[in-house]
Amino acid sequence: MGPGKDHQRTNEGRISAVKSRRFSVAVGVLAIALLGLFLAGCCLITALSAQEPKSKKEFESRIYEAPRKITLRALKKILKERGYELRKDESKEGVLESDFTVDAPVRSKAKVIVTPLSRRKTEVKLKLHVEKRSFWSKQWKPMKINVSVYEDVFDAVEMQIYREYIEQIKENSK
Repeated sequence: MGPGKDHQRTNEGRISAVKSRRFSVAVGVLAIALLGLFLAGCCLITALSAQEPKSKKEFESRIYEAPRKITLRALKKILKERGYELRKDESKEGVLESDFTVDAPVRSKAKVIVTPLSRRKTEVKLKLHVEKRSFWSKQWKPMKINVSVYEDVFDAVEMQIYREYIEQIKENSK
C-alpha cells in the first residue's frame, strides 16, 4: 500500500510541475507574440503618419536653362493642360494667374512669376493654392500641398520647354 500511494503522489507532483512549466512557457510565448504585434503596429502607424513633406514656402521655384519667352509658352500650355484657365496673363511682367478650378469638394488656382536671370536662364516661381470643403460645411479651408506636386508640375514644364525648342527648330527650318 505504501509504495503505490507515495509513487502516485510524486507523479502528481511531477505532472503539476510539468503543467506549470508548460503554462509558463505558453504565457511567455504569448507575451512575446503580443509584444511583436504591438511593435509591428507601432511601426505601421509611424510609417503611415510619415507623409511626404509639405511645402512651407509661399512660392516654390526652379531655374530652367531656357529663355523667358519659351518658358512662358511652356507654362501656359501646362496650366491649360491641367485645367487652369488664365485670369491674369501679364506675360510682359512675367505673371500668370488662374481662376479657381473646382473639382467636387476641392478647388485650386495657380500663380506663376517668371523672372529672366540671363539670356538663357529663367526662374519660375509657382504658388498652388488648394482649398477643400468638408461634406457638411460650405466654407473652403486651405490645404497644404506636398512638395512632390510642385515637382510634378516643374518636371512637366521642363518637358514642355524641350517640346517648345523642337517646335522652334521646326519653324526655323521651314
